[in-house]
Amino acid sequence: MTMKGEKSKAGSGKTEKLAIRKQKVKRVKDPNKPKRPPSAFLLFMEVFREEYRKQHPDNKRVGVVGKAAGDKWRSMTEEEKAPYIDKAEERKEEYGKKMTAYLGISEQENNEDLE
Repeated sequence: MTMKGEKSKAGSGKTEKLAIRKQKVKRVKDPNKPKRPPSAFLLFMEVFREEYRKQHPDNKRVGVVGKAAGDKWRSMTEEEKAPYIDKAEERKEEYGKKMTAYLGISEQENNEDLE
């Protein structure tokens, strides 16, 4: 028993934490599932990256390219962004069609497995 103002010898006032980490179970990805479509900015990045490499062939840093692309994207007007936005919308629609077809197939496979 300790008196008021005295330190306890056991543990000396510190709480010990056990380092127990739970391992996350990785979900198995279906190789047949359609990939999500790129955003308008990512479509812009594809074009910008090529142009930037031509203008700066000695640059090997990814962060510099990304920062320059972000700055340019923010400075662009809506009219300049329009082709990328339109292409992104088209790809998004295609993705929607592919996903509905994929989900229809997946549901049929699941129903067959249950029978």
